Amino acid sequence: EAMAATAVAPLSIGVSLFLTFCLTCCSAFCSGLTLGLMGLDMTMLGVVMQSGTDKDKARARKIEPIRKTGNQLLCMLLIGNTAVNAGLAITMASLTSGFMGFITSTCLILVFGEITPQAICCRHGLAIGAFLFWPIQLCMWAFYPLAYPIALLLNLVLGKEIGLSYSRE
Repeated sequence: EAMAATAVAPLSIGVSLFLTFCLTCCSAFCSGLTLGLMGLDMTMLGVVMQSGTDKDKARARKIEPIRKTGNQLLCMLLIGNTAVNAGLAITMASLTSGFMGFITSTCLILVFGEITPQAICCRHGLAIGAFLFWPIQLCMWAFYPLAYPIALLLNLVLGKEIGLSYSRE
């Protein structure tokens, strides 16, 4: 007996638009934090914790344990970004024709999922990272089974992340 394939009913337009909005926000979250958090190396956080304003010192202390995970944080953000962008392309393709879905999802991802959040997070990564501490922690936990082994492999191949170091020269 051959198993009959069952067709999945398409989502309603309202649900698809809501899903598009949510996926675009998730794309912005992952993309912005990739630049915003990975741009804060451990040396820089140490300097801020010692000589920044009281508010920045508190933010740096809050971010430090997340940022210490280095490659695991990077893997979690990149896996999440790739997954939501693929989901967004699929959702948009179901709303429109395949080609129009491709064009629309590319524009959404480019403007709202990449350029805008990265422009904001490169300037305010410390504040945004501290504000989003608990969602980041939740994502770290959720992606742990996939991100941790990849991070271990990166640590073995590339070595642990080294912060900026300066010499007299």
